[in-house]
Amino acid sequence: MSRREETLRIPSLSPARFPGASHVLNGFRYQLMQSLAAWLSLRNDEELWLEVSEDFSIRSAEAAEDVQVKASRAAAGPKTYSLQSDDVQDVLQRFWVRTASPDGGKRRLTFVANGGAARERYHEFPDKVPGLEYWHKAAIDADTAPIRAALSTIFADEPLGTWIASNPSDDEFRERLLRRVQWALNAADTKTITGQLRDQVAAFYLTKKLPATAADMGWRLLLDHVFETASQVEPDQRVLTTLQLHRIVEESAVGPALAQLMHKGVAAPRDITAHSVLVNELVDELKIDARRDETLREILIGTRGEPVIWIYGAHGVGKSTLARLLAHEIGGRWLTLDLRPVQKDAVGSLAAWREITRAITVDGVPDGLVLDDFAEAAPDTLRRRLAEFVVSLKTRGGRVIITSPQKPAPARLSELGATANAAIQAPYFTEQDVVDLVGASNAPQDDMIHAWAVFIRVSASGGHPLLTAAKVSSLRARDWPLSGLTEDIGQGPSEAVRATRDEARQLLLRELSALDGARSLDAGNVLRRIACVFDRVDDDLARKLSHADPSITTAGDALAVLRGTWLEMLPGGDFRVSPLLGDIISDVAPADADKWRRLAAEHWLSAGTLNERTLPLCFWNAFWGKHVLVLHKLCDVIQSLPRQVLRGAAALLSPMTMLVTDRSFYPDDPMLGANLRLLQFVVANAIEDEALAGRIASRLLVELDDIPVAQIRSLLTWVSAYKVLMAEHARVAPSDALEYATRLRMEMPRVLEIAGPSFARSPDEILREFGASVDLPGFLFAAAIPRIRGSDDFLALIHALDEICAADRNSFLDASAVIFDGLSVFTHSGWTHDQLEERDLKHTLICYDLAQVVAKKWGRRDLMIDLACARSIIVDEGLSKAAEAIEIVDVAIEEYGRDPALIRQKSKVLGHYDRDMEAADLLISIEDEVSLESPFDRALALRDGGTSAARADRFADAARLFGKAHDVLSGVEAHRALAAGLLADKALALWSGGDRASALMSIADALDEVGNIDPS
Repeated sequence: MSRREETLRIPSLSPARFPGASHVLNGFRYQLMQSLAAWLSLRNDEELWLEVSEDFSIRSAEAAEDVQVKASRAAAGPKTYSLQSDDVQDVLQRFWVRTASPDGGKRRLTFVANGGAARERYHEFPDKVPGLEYWHKAAIDADTAPIRAALSTIFADEPLGTWIASNPSDDEFRERLLRRVQWALNAADTKTITGQLRDQVAAFYLTKKLPATAADMGWRLLLDHVFETASQVEPDQRVLTTLQLHRIVEESAVGPALAQLMHKGVAAPRDITAHSVLVNELVDELKIDARRDETLREILIGTRGEPVIWIYGAHGVGKSTLARLLAHEIGGRWLTLDLRPVQKDAVGSLAAWREITRAITVDGVPDGLVLDDFAEAAPDTLRRRLAEFVVSLKTRGGRVIITSPQKPAPARLSELGATANAAIQAPYFTEQDVVDLVGASNAPQDDMIHAWAVFIRVSASGGHPLLTAAKVSSLRARDWPLSGLTEDIGQGPSEAVRATRDEARQLLLRELSALDGARSLDAGNVLRRIACVFDRVDDDLARKLSHADPSITTAGDALAVLRGTWLEMLPGGDFRVSPLLGDIISDVAPADADKWRRLAAEHWLSAGTLNERTLPLCFWNAFWGKHVLVLHKLCDVIQSLPRQVLRGAAALLSPMTMLVTDRSFYPDDPMLGANLRLLQFVVANAIEDEALAGRIASRLLVELDDIPVAQIRSLLTWVSAYKVLMAEHARVAPSDALEYATRLRMEMPRVLEIAGPSFARSPDEILREFGASVDLPGFLFAAAIPRIRGSDDFLALIHALDEICAADRNSFLDASAVIFDGLSVFTHSGWTHDQLEERDLKHTLICYDLAQVVAKKWGRRDLMIDLACARSIIVDEGLSKAAEAIEIVDVAIEEYGRDPALIRQKSKVLGHYDRDMEAADLLISIEDEVSLESPFDRALALRDGGTSAARADRFADAARLFGKAHDVLSGVEAHRALAAGLLADKALALWSGGDRASALMSIADALDEVGNIDPS
């Protein structure tokens, strides 16, 4: 090489050394593409201004949206942005300055970039999301403090930072800044947006019935016009309108249109397109009876800030209707795209999507889109197009509502810029929804609407929307016959339900026909096996059912096809056969159905700890599948559950309470029958159905007698007696309660011999407090006394006590006397309930007179005295017959002596009829004898005496009586509060008698005592 050649040698022009302006040109081309997209979406009242405020602006009389566009194609991927990025800071500063202009109140800003959001340095946001993503959440309803703090620091010396430092309210902060700025990140790349623009331009040409062959040339002409307009010197020349758009489109198609008219082989565009079939605009008024206001409110609250709401669920759960209700509730202009006819066809799905593009081109960008039946081939085919559409709609504050049989994968939601909160399983009708349906038109009588709604919801599998609508429609057409109240409950299906299920079966067959013969048959068999199982299955149980002999070879494929469409998903990952196929179990032989249920019962028993979910599933499968061993095990497990766990399981076990109570569940296995009856009682008590629990307890006595093995009968009798007599919510007849206590006393020696003392689990701590005179049967009998709900119950118990031996009877009564400080609670429980419930006390007196006749031969002075007092109270307070009330007491005094209880009762009657002096004299005459009585009777007598004495101006006597009562009670911890009250009564008597100094001292003593006790 010569020296000259060496001197003239130029350096290498490799891309590595000279990147040139390609990245700048790419960015400008991307900006032009976004400008063209905005031009194609202009409304008639809008103008597109290029290179004026930002890269372009969309202006109308009401608003102005400035758009900044950024694009990069770096080898490491598109550039990411944060609040600290220079581009972001620059555009925000420019925007904030513009808001100070006269038209600043109507300006908005959109930042479009094909890169994503990056996390800020030194600024952390909740859940560690990038600041630009949190911006959107705060604009809706999230805490604004994190975004305020970051912006205050980043723009500390700028006007924006100064405004934030003035601490504007959340509403002002959102309205002036957050909600007026949109960050449209992860926008489509150049290649994708080019394809979208071509489709949109082609749709525009077809709308005008212009040749589609002109579209390729037309979109280039439009892009050139955008470039040319953006290059103009004067700002007022850099404006595009819809009129210009139509003119250029029509001019570009003149040549191809003429050629098409001259070519006979080319058909004219059709008037009917997929647009008119698949795409519609949501009407303003939806003719739907069930408005579902509460459901809509909960969904909208749960999906705040989400650009997508994905509603999923099986056939017939009302996904499409719910989507339209949501769109109507959100408001604005909505388009709907029904993909059902083309969802299996990728080409058809693309054609349908082009019709959406066309509709937007013609009528402008909507506020939202309902994408219906997004399943099968459609999701994969439209994946990128949908993601880009969601982003573009989000920048305008719009949303997309999708309905699909399948729950979306997290990755799919992430592609759409949404979180897991966006996925909503279509809920069944609530009770209020059904009430709205029933009362919509041609409704039953107003007082029957709620009753109809309850029965319809129960018989429609808990409010399945399609079944509910079918039942309501049928009943409405028949003018709500009363016989319809029990339709589909314990009978064959009604005509409406049968027709709905037949239609569903036909749809199932059409869907399965798309599979090959083997897979179609296997899918049907999988459904039948799962349908036999009670309530639900999980994945492991579904596999066990499929692998059981005879094995289903393609069960995995069948589950994948059926899950979501015919297998409803339930909380926790369980699933069940859709109620629309509820009659598919009739295809299964009874022996096979029992086989699948037994397998399910064993599965749930071995799946781990039995809890509120698995225990009822295990029980009902074992019950209907007649799995005796599992049932015996479950009876023991359920009856020993902690109360709070049992209450949770009782909801799903509650159907047990609907089973018969007049014959055994298992006549061939009396032990299991009695065990199940006891379980039925436990459930009825847990759900607080007192009357039913009482009937079950009565039946259980019969079934215990049927157990042939004496040892088992003894053990189960002991367990049953303890549970029945200690139940909190069971209205057990007093005679039955006595029968349980008597049997318990009879069986206890055998129980202790068989299982040892530990089995009895006797409450030793409680019994020890009452001494040796109270055994477990006596304690349980006393615990049942509060169940006496009236004089009829009391008389029945008296008769029952009369039929047992004297030793047992006296033992039970003695135990009650020890526990309740006498027999007053036992004796008075009947008439007090009658009085509180305002029953006829004449009948009450008859019952107590008969009870006295029966009990008199028992030889119990304490009981006869209490019965005399009770009868006197009934005659005095209930029938207002003073003379007869006094006569009853006098007869008793003559027979049993001057017992303090009788004297006190006579004193009370005298006091009621203003014979205060006589009343006081009676009480003072037994002042010393009162100390022999129980603290309760003692205090009551002295209080009554004091009151009577005070009315008779014998205040000193009253004060002495109250003081004596206080001295007796003050040493008993349980009565300290009553003792302090007696000091106050003493003070009142002293004050009334003129001894005010002593009264004040008594009050001081009372305050001292009150200060040393529990304030409650």
